[in-house]
Amino acid sequence: MAVALLAGLGPGLLATVSAGLIAGYWILSPVGRFAINSPLTAWGWRFFVGMGLFMSVVAELYRRNRSKAAAYDREVALRASRESPAPAGGTN
Repeated sequence: MAVALLAGLGPGLLATVSAGLIAGYWILSPVGRFAINSPLTAWGWRFFVGMGLFMSVVAELYRRNRSKAAAYDREVALRASRESPAPAGGTN
C-alpha cells in the first residue's frame, strides 16, 4: 500500500504480485518451490495477495481524490483572488 500511495497503482500492483511470489517461493513450505501443500496455506496466500491488490486500488483512489481536492482548492483560491477588490492606493 505504501508503494501505491507513493508511486501509483501500477507500481503498487507490481509490489503486491512480487511480494506474493516471494512469499510463495521463500516463505511457504515447501521452501524453494511454488508448491502449496495445504488448503489453509493456499487460502492464506490468496488472501494475502488479494488484500494487497485491494489496498493498492484503495490507495490509488485516495491519491486521485487528494489530487482532485488540491486542484479544487487551487481553483477556489484563484477565484477568490480574482474577485477581491483591487487595493485602493493611489500615487501622489
